[in-house]
Amino acid sequence: MPRTIMEAEAIQDELSALLDLTGPGPRSPAKVAGVDVVGKTAFVGTYPEPAPERGSWTDLTLDGDVVGRVLRTRHGVKPVFVSTGHRVDLATACHNVLNLTPRYRLPETTRAADRLSREALIENCRPDLIGSAQYDEMG
Repeated sequence: MPRTIMEAEAIQDELSALLDLTGPGPRSPAKVAGVDVVGKTAFVGTYPEPAPERGSWTDLTLDGDVVGRVLRTRHGVKPVFVSTGHRVDLATACHNVLNLTPRYRLPETTRAADRLSREALIENCRPDLIGSAQYDEMG
């Protein structure tokens, strides 16, 4: 298993590796090249609301340029915002996001990362919460 992004990139073709990061969205200074970026809100651009069906999408535009897609991952639920880095086109990024959202709005990888980061924060910053009802409610 690769331990760094560089190691993962070196074997990307053989493993068809996919990196999925929750990020602030397209055209953000924090956008990371080479990965799909899935945001919960659009910080830039305009878009029409996609149809309510899963897989429906509309373009997210900024100054007339398409900078991402507004993608519905669950029927009737708020959409997510998808953009790409290099080596992944927008259609592939959306396909990947839909494959990673079989049950919930956000990709399973994002949900797992959120859970692990909350656990790490508690273990490192608030160990007194471990085993408490409040800890159990978090996740």
